[in-house]
Amino acid sequence: MSTDPLDIAFIALGAAEVWRAEEFPYQKFNGGYVDFIAAAVEYAPMCSAAFRVLPDGEFTGTWAYSVALPFGRWIGRELVDGRTPEASHDDVLAQIIEAAR
Repeated sequence: MSTDPLDIAFIALGAAEVWRAEEFPYQKFNGGYVDFIAAAVEYAPMCSAAFRVLPDGEFTGTWAYSVALPFGRWIGRELVDGRTPEASHDDVLAQIIEAAR
């Protein structure tokens, strides 16, 4: 299955907000801005897959705004704080989806 381009875009936007809010993010994240955004959007396929498994009509909001954007913010915060999101990304994504319903 393909990744929704809007998931990629809105995860990138959310992560970018975190980067811009930091005084010296490159000192915390091992890389520059492009590397940071690339690391964040690696989670876009998982975000798209989460939408595809929802039953029809179960999510009535705008996925990009309500789920992908805050998920991107969370990923960005994890990355800029030097953490790897792998450990808890499924739980966090589930919490974001539930809050957005």
